[in-house]
This record gives sequence, C-alpha cells and structure tokens, in this order.
Amino acid sequence: MSTPPEVLFDRYFRGLNSAEDRKLYRGKKDLDSLSDPVLRLWLSKIQGWFNESLNQEQDIPDHVEHPPFHLDYIDDSGVPNAIAFRSDGYSFIGITMTLISTLWEVCIRLSRSDTIVALIGVGQPLEECGPVKFCCLKFSTDSSSRTSIPTMSTATYPQKAQGPRSSTKL
Repeated sequence: MSTPPEVLFDRYFRGLNSAEDRKLYRGKKDLDSLSDPVLRLWLSKIQGWFNESLNQEQDIPDHVEHPPFHLDYIDDSGVPNAIAFRSDGYSFIGITMTLISTLWEVCIRLSRSDTIVALIGVGQPLEECGPVKFCCLKFSTDSSSRTSIPTMSTATYPQKAQGPRSSTKL
C-alpha cells in the first residue's frame, strides 16, 4: 500500500534540514484544528477542487512531464507564502496558513467595497454574502474545462518569520 500524498507532504516539512526552516514550516496543517467552521469547510472544498482538477489533467502537447500534483496547507509561523516542490513522486503545492489568513482578510475587505461590487456586476452588496462567496467569484473557473484551475499569484517573501499581519484567528 502506497503512502498517501498528505502524509508525504507532512513528512517533507518535518524533515527539512534547517532547524530554522522547520520552525517556520511545521508540517501539514490539520484543518480540523481550525476554530472557524466556515473557513475549515471552504479550505477543504478548495483543496478537493484543486486536487481533483489537477489529478484529471489530460496530456497536453509540449508540456513538461511531471509527477502527480497534490495541493495542501502548511502549518507555519507567520510566513505568507506558497511553495511548489517535488518530493517522493509528487509535485506538491503548499500554501501557508498565514497566506490563507491574509487572503481571507483581503476578501473580507474587498467584499465590503462598493467599487468592487460594481466591477464584478453582482446585484447585491457582497458584504451580505460574505467573503466566501466573494472569493468564489474572484477565483472562479470556467466550468466547461475540467482541468481549469484558479490562478493566484503570490509574491516571494523572505524565509524569515514575520509576525501575523492580521488579528483574524484561524
């Protein structure tokens, strides 16, 4: 029986060579430990959507061959980052919980903006539907393409711990 990718993902971070890196990136985040049930549910759904889409990827001419993808969340200490790496026969995509917290806060702020409501063209204030629906609108995909996934660009941050930027508790 092969080892599940989420276990390999966790082992990768727990086995980092540098003690400083192990302090920054502690391993796979257990979503069941999140106090916010809405955030817990949506992170689980987003992870499922990404992994399903990535695992149903069709061979595309001229694309580089790669191991199967797996997206997961990283338990970190204040590092807003997304990391892609290959290990143990997988192409992993890891998103730190600090980055998730930052994106969540941005979605809340944007969902309260009349300008954003007008740009998106929804008929109701997004504050009423909240950040989850806003994020779904923002990162929605073309449902006609099974391998289409949301695109999020992130800046590269130094590998130095920075205190949380938000009072939002995960």
